[in-house]
Amino acid sequence: MPTKLLVHQDVISIPPGDGHNTLFPTDTVLTVKLVFTCSIDKAQYLLCLFQSQHVSFKDTLCGQFSAIGDDSLYTMRYLQMANVFHAVFEFQHPKPDDVVHYVNYDANAALTIAEGPLELLGTEHLNVVIA
Repeated sequence: MPTKLLVHQDVISIPPGDGHNTLFPTDTVLTVKLVFTCSIDKAQYLLCLFQSQHVSFKDTLCGQFSAIGDDSLYTMRYLQMANVFHAVFEFQHPKPDDVVHYVNYDANAALTIAEGPLELLGTEHLNVVIA
């Protein structure tokens, strides 16, 4: 999912429930937060941030947007908290021991070989108990 969207044609945000509609003119930049399903109408919405305002776009909305490249550096902790997963990411100068356990030679070697952008194929949430 892209982090930022550029509006190419005026578009109106129509939020679920009792929210008010907002017009976003051409060349507005929106920050993508998440996709959610509304309990009222069971439709999916894209939640974005514009300045300090949260706005929603229904999945049936026709609009012209494009993803804006994001060269910002993020920590893994930030990505966990933001709950937005980028489709393509790249580790900047990783040390193999920083990402996988140094005893796992195959994983270590694979990371050393992988240079350049990587594509995120999926995520998995695990509950781990550390005693």
